[in-house]
Amino acid sequence: MCIRDSVRIADDGMLYFIGRNDQQIKLRGLRIEKDEIAKTALAFSDAVRSLHIGVINEDTLYMWLEADNVISDSALRDYMGSYLPSWMIPSRFITLKEFPSLPNGKLDVNSLMAIRGNVRAHKTPLVNAGLEKFRQEWISITGTALEADADLIAQGVNSLHCIRAAKMILDTYQVKLPSSEILSKGSLSTLYETVCSASKEEPEEESCESFTDIPLSEEQQGILFSALNDSDPLDWELHYQVVFKEVSHDDISAALKVMAQRHPVLRASLKETNQTFYQHISPLGVIAPIVRENEQPKSVGIKAIEVTDNALWKIYPLKKPDEYLFIFHHIIFDGFSADVFFNELSAILSGEIYPEQSDTAFLKYCSSSAAGATNESLTWWENTLSAVGQESRIAPEFRSGTRLTSQGDSISIELPAASHDAIDLFSRQVNMTPFTLLLTATCLTLSDFIQKDAFCIGVPVYNRSPAQTESLGNFVKTLPVPFSYSDDAEKLLKNVSETFTACLAHADISVQTLIHSKVKSRGTGSRPLWQNNFVFNESGADLHNLEW
Repeated sequence: MCIRDSVRIADDGMLYFIGRNDQQIKLRGLRIEKDEIAKTALAFSDAVRSLHIGVINEDTLYMWLEADNVISDSALRDYMGSYLPSWMIPSRFITLKEFPSLPNGKLDVNSLMAIRGNVRAHKTPLVNAGLEKFRQEWISITGTALEADADLIAQGVNSLHCIRAAKMILDTYQVKLPSSEILSKGSLSTLYETVCSASKEEPEEESCESFTDIPLSEEQQGILFSALNDSDPLDWELHYQVVFKEVSHDDISAALKVMAQRHPVLRASLKETNQTFYQHISPLGVIAPIVRENEQPKSVGIKAIEVTDNALWKIYPLKKPDEYLFIFHHIIFDGFSADVFFNELSAILSGEIYPEQSDTAFLKYCSSSAAGATNESLTWWENTLSAVGQESRIAPEFRSGTRLTSQGDSISIELPAASHDAIDLFSRQVNMTPFTLLLTATCLTLSDFIQKDAFCIGVPVYNRSPAQTESLGNFVKTLPVPFSYSDDAEKLLKNVSETFTACLAHADISVQTLIHSKVKSRGTGSRPLWQNNFVFNESGADLHNLEW
């Protein structure tokens, strides 16, 4: 029994719980003081006449506010965050001009809690046809309908959704909007206003005929250096087990030929002339990635791909007739490419016709990257990294044992589905993407592991423009993100989010230039700028005719 519990005493002296005399509730194992939440929200603005707090789907805290104008979600959330712990801040704020009432004048709670979006009084119709169409286009991206005025992060929108949304906005509205800016708009309605007010541009089209011998991008040069000198070159390959559903071997081969025609990077091989490597694009049919069963090694995947003068991807039939192992070298393929590849392969197997023009986005990216560009962000990076000590190397006494080897072998952790759901739910409550939440947790763990309060961690980013969203290739760029420890959890989350966002805004930097500026040398005796990477991938899907 707790304070403010209501009980009755039976004749036998037993106490029977009836209820509580306050508004306290229990949500996900935590006690929530509704009165304290309401008091804090009402103090935010005199415009709020009344409010109601309720729980939807047993796990999401909502707040309905009665006001003439819509209350800013972000401003109210920031204000409440200064006075309340994160678990007491509602995930959703909904503003109504007037609360629904019963015939006796009391609040109609059931009708109120059925309202999940802002409702305002307008002389014009409530539904904007263009905004509604925009909402419908987002369904194919997120899989669910989003509310126009609600916070995007609170509705589960993440950075991967934003990458695909940027492509949709470019294709549908001819507006080039960086994916990194989408979440900053707050809501779909604000994002739609931005799209409508932006200048339009025509998408570029270019034939692949001029692309035969292509220089390596800066990132590819780094991967090649590591792959040629790494004790385990398998670390630079991406392996995917694929199960096809009622698809013949001939159909798979035919579909792969179509993809090789569309994506010249699948016909790339590395050549060397005068100690300089470049990518050579072979004619269709010269490179055959499927390995015949009689050529299959006894242990699939043990022998790494030879990076020179060979196909940079292979396909091995496995024991079961419908199962294959797809292997791509990281020099031409990244995690996002896998989603593009297998979705397109599934569509072709289903009979969908794709345009014949070649996907030259990655080849153009390599050419422009190799050509080099001025780095106006270099000064910003040098100032930002100056707060981090030069020594980010793992302390020698922590290099051995079951967790980490002297070669820096990666630590792999697989979480159950319930943990994924909990992470997603908590990230919405604190108004962070799961990526930011997990990056913060990783940095905290690493800080304790290496006994340092400030260090750099490498964070690979997709580094794709909207026009490159449906392209194959390795566009990934690794940014050195500085981390500084704080024992205030909310402050720490905010600092990590703001720091990473700022680094992303200056991602046009040449990382090689930055390394030479800060480290001076990449020799074994130099102090590394960073020695640990945080890699966040969402991969794998069960499609109509294949599962990967």
